[in-house]
Amino acid sequence: MQIDKNLWFRTITLEREFSRRGESISRGKLQDALQIPQAQAQDLIFALENKDVIRATPDTFEADGERALILADVHIPFQDKLCVDAIMEYGLEYKPTTIIIDGDLIDFYQISRFVKNPQKKSTSTEIEETKKFLTEMRHNFPDAKILYKSGNHEDRLEHYICQSATQIYDLVSDLLPVKLNLAGLNIQYLTEPFAVGKLWVLHGHEKPGGSYNPEYVCNVMWKYIHDHFIVGHFHRKQQKTFKNISGHTFWTGSLGYCAGAMDYAILNQWTQGFCTVDFSRDGNFRAYNHEISDGEIF
Repeated sequence: MQIDKNLWFRTITLEREFSRRGESISRGKLQDALQIPQAQAQDLIFALENKDVIRATPDTFEADGERALILADVHIPFQDKLCVDAIMEYGLEYKPTTIIIDGDLIDFYQISRFVKNPQKKSTSTEIEETKKFLTEMRHNFPDAKILYKSGNHEDRLEHYICQSATQIYDLVSDLLPVKLNLAGLNIQYLTEPFAVGKLWVLHGHEKPGGSYNPEYVCNVMWKYIHDHFIVGHFHRKQQKTFKNISGHTFWTGSLGYCAGAMDYAILNQWTQGFCTVDFSRDGNFRAYNHEISDGEIF
């Protein structure tokens, strides 16, 4: 049995949403939501029941001589202009061949499950501001490969659609990439962890428990990944190396965020930052995890 990877990821998203609502997913619900034949829905239900032994092949990208700039958690419209401008200016000198946006570029404040201030910007305004951000990025880096990994805030749109319009999910499941004109900007949108050379890129929300224990991000995430990785999500600049019994060392890092004051977690220990990574031909790399304060890079 072969299952299209994109269809499988959409199925996982639906299962999570039904579980959050206290409902079980069924063949009929999958058929209605995805508009697929009964036999295909049955195969997906079988896969869900046995997903602990199913391993999807991740997207991987060549790393031969790549110079990557990685940022996360801009949370538009809460972005910090000094922080973002500092990263873009650094990038113009660094000249990255790859730019990775590691989730939560957009906040989707008005469709979160939390209590909202109705005077804050609308969802459509957030999308327009995010589209402008990406358009300017493409203008500044016309030849760079840009990879956009979804985070839990991008997932808010999909969850909202699942909750409010399950019957037309298949018609709008790609709404965000379309609205942001990612195809026109030649930006690749990824919803699952991927690897550039030997470095795994995750947003960080993929781990059970979400934002649990941000004081020790690298220690906690290492228990799930056991490989080189970079994550966002926790808004904390951290890095740590681990060594296995064979003597192989693994670099792990957590990115600072790129937003300013937000409407939640008013008291926090967050730090701003970004990362640059220089790759060698064999996929090995040297990472530089930078911190930013008042627009100054450290």
